[in-house]
Parts: sequence; structure tokens; C-alpha cells
Amino acid sequence: YKLRIKTDASQENGAYISAGDSSANHSFYVETETGSAEYFAVRGDGQIRMGASGVGDVIIGSTAINGSYGGSNSVLAIKGNTTGGEGVVQITGLAGNSGDIAGRLSFFSQAEADDIASIRGVRGNSDDVGSLEFYTNSGGGASTRRMLITSAGDITIQNNTATESKSIGITNAGGTTGWTFGNGITASAHQFVIYDNTAGVERLKITSDGSIFALGLSGLSTAGSD
Repeated sequence: YKLRIKTDASQENGAYISAGDSSANHSFYVETETGSAEYFAVRGDGQIRMGASGVGDVIIGSTAINGSYGGSNSVLAIKGNTTGGEGVVQITGLAGNSGDIAGRLSFFSQAEADDIASIRGVRGNSDDVGSLEFYTNSGGGASTRRMLITSAGDITIQNNTATESKSIGITNAGGTTGWTFGNGITASAHQFVIYDNTAGVERLKITSDGSIFALGLSGLSTAGSD
């Protein structure tokens, strides 16, 4: 059944509000006067559509998606209204205390209850102060915070144990060329190392007692040689 809505006396402009169109698996939808395109649809299988797009897509501000993501993917697309306009995703939480999560983007695989990664906006000591936290999951439970960008712009790559290693690489995908910078690259100890991946050797190491070791150089160590 359809409810027809007209916007002028000529009856040339308007739309249909329909329900129960089993051929398209709809439970409720709004279509153009000619029935050629849907503006909004809630389907019987729980999918929501906005704009004339593929099944499972939600489009706001347009009727098409930029690019192609494949038939098995669902896309949320937001487009600006006019030239210079932005497509904006706003997440507003009711965070009332420092440390409360105001919003997050969480990524899940299949029906697993634990996310594989997430990005969280965390409130600071007032409603306009906050930090950004990045979580990943190595398996066996909830995801763990790996990196923090503070409200002051400082970046922390977090160690979760006293001997855990963390590093930043400028290298190829296999880690066999370029350089790696970090702590505990060559041993589970509190140290900073610049590691040459191509040669497979340390180029510079600063140990926990302040000693400095550099490959091929002498006189830099304050506590003897390595």
C-alpha cells in the first residue's frame, strides 16, 4: 500500500510513502513521484537505505557514493551540501569526568565480542579538553591501549610491562631494509636502540645506566664497551 503526498496543485511533484512491498523486501520506504528512486527505506531484513544506492548503504547529502567498495560491503557516506561544504561525522558523549570516554570508533570481525581495534576520544579536566587513544588487540581478550595523543599534542607509544618492546620502523613491509627506532629491539631491557635492518646490526644504543654505544666509533661509552 502507498500513501501519495502532493506538494502543489498541479500534482506533478510529490512522493510515495509505502509499506509491505515484498518484491523489494521493504517494510517501509519513501520513493519519488515516479517510483524510480528511493529516498529512504527500512527493509524487512533490517537494512537502512538513504538515497538511490545499493542495498545496505546509507548516503546522506547525495544519491551516490564516490568510488566503488564492492558488492559485499556496506558504506556510510556523508557529503557536504554546497561547494566548500564538509561531510562531518560528529560523536557526542555525555562524559562528565576526566578520563571518561566521549566517543569511539570500534572495529569488530564477524560475531566476536572483543574488538580488534578502536580509536577513543577521552575527556580531560573540562568539556573542551581531551586526548585521543589508539587500541589494538593481540588476542585472548579485550583490546589494549597502544598509543596516546595527549591534549597538549604529546605522543606516547605505551609499554604495558617493564620489559615490553616498542619501536617505530622506517622500512619495507618485511622489515629487512631501512631503520628501526625503539626500546628493547635487540634485548628485553630498558634501552634505546637505532637498528640498521639492512645490515642487521645496531648502529646506536643508549642503555638504562646512560651508557652510549655506537658501532664503529670509540670514546662514546661512559661505562666501557658493550
